[in-house]
Amino acid sequence: MSPERPHRLLFVCSGNLCRSPMAAGFAGAIAHLRGIPVEIDSAGTLNLVGQAPPPNAIAVMRQRGISIAEHRSKGLTPPHIDWADHVLVMTLQHASAAHALDPTAGAKVKLLGPFGGKRPEIEDPMGRWRFVYRRVRDQIEGAVDGLLTRLTEDG
Repeated sequence: MSPERPHRLLFVCSGNLCRSPMAAGFAGAIAHLRGIPVEIDSAGTLNLVGQAPPPNAIAVMRQRGISIAEHRSKGLTPPHIDWADHVLVMTLQHASAAHALDPTAGAKVKLLGPFGGKRPEIEDPMGRWRFVYRRVRDQIEGAVDGLLTRLTEDG
């Protein structure tokens, strides 16, 4: 990556409805506040297309001043992976799916969770109580913050 080009971050979860849109929302907000040049996208391994995030995901992100209400789901494709400098996945299953789509992706596919210093995998809150969405949101926020800190330290 050249210093002039922004970091390209691709966040991946199952449906591209909760976790990856939350991560993309935090990445945009935190990068903007810190003046970190980024391009951000998200996708899902289930290849759901055109679906809106569930109300609980929208609500818990709104509590942080970030809107994901306009987001619509899309499926993960090899061009997404090729585009990205960093493919940040929520689970090992997502990592396997990314590598299956692009066997050359190698080390650019990483679990997002460890950047927050907590659990390696980030659970799926879909269909669960709002407190689970808040817990997942907070884990994602910490992990994205840690990721962006690492990117600025590494150059």
